[in-house]
Amino acid sequence: MWNWLRQIKDSITQKTTGLMRMQFWRKAVEDIYCDNPPHQPVAVALWRVRYIFEKNLDDRAYRNIQELETYAENTQSALLYLTLEMLGVRDIHADHAASHIGKAQGIVTCLRATPYHCTRRKVFLPMDICMLVRETGYLELNNMVSNSAGKYCSLAYLYTVFTSACC
Repeated sequence: MWNWLRQIKDSITQKTTGLMRMQFWRKAVEDIYCDNPPHQPVAVALWRVRYIFEKNLDDRAYRNIQELETYAENTQSALLYLTLEMLGVRDIHADHAASHIGKAQGIVTCLRATPYHCTRRKVFLPMDICMLVRETGYLELNNMVSNSAGKYCSLAYLYTVFTSACC
């Protein structure tokens, strides 16, 4: 959106026109936070992403990999859909690729954040994957993370391979 706003100056001939466009986006952002986005694709996508990020501010692990995939689809993929929309790309194959790339990006981001979260004694890896690698008895946090990371990376890798095969 920042790039679009910067382009306003280059695309107008009168200052009043630019001020009107800036006023539209000022009002659009205010309306997004009042849960009343204007019927404009970029504003609706921004509202959706904001809503999903705010909804997921709680401090709990994902119950299963599908929950993480849904979160990644609703956040990372939504941003990619927004990028495609801003570029004027309207292609079902591009949307499909954006879906898989967003999921892979979300999974990789969660995995990359794991060492940081471990320093705070938190685990956000999906519980179903953690349970798959859990052995009998007490399993130390770092051990659990390193074992589940392999399975986790495999899933992210599969998304990446699938996406590259589609493109």
